Amino acid sequence: MFINSFLWEYIEHIKKGVICMGLKNKMDGAKDKLKGEVKDLYGKVTDNKAKQAEGKVDKAKGEAKQKMGEIKEKLDKETE
Repeated sequence: MFINSFLWEYIEHIKKGVICMGLKNKMDGAKDKLKGEVKDLYGKVTDNKAKQAEGKVDKAKGEAKQKMGEIKEKLDKETE
């Protein structure tokens, strides 16, 4: 669900000819969170604690990237 909103926002920026770094960070973060969810679920299903931990790290990394993207977007809007 959250990826869809970022995708539309990204498409709108491309139409305008502008790709801001904040949006790129948010997209990368969404990708990492999704990857982490899949690894975490796989680890739970297969009882693989290492894969589960790897998934949790990916999710945390994704969260951090999304927050960084939000901060960059706010800074971009303030400087305009």
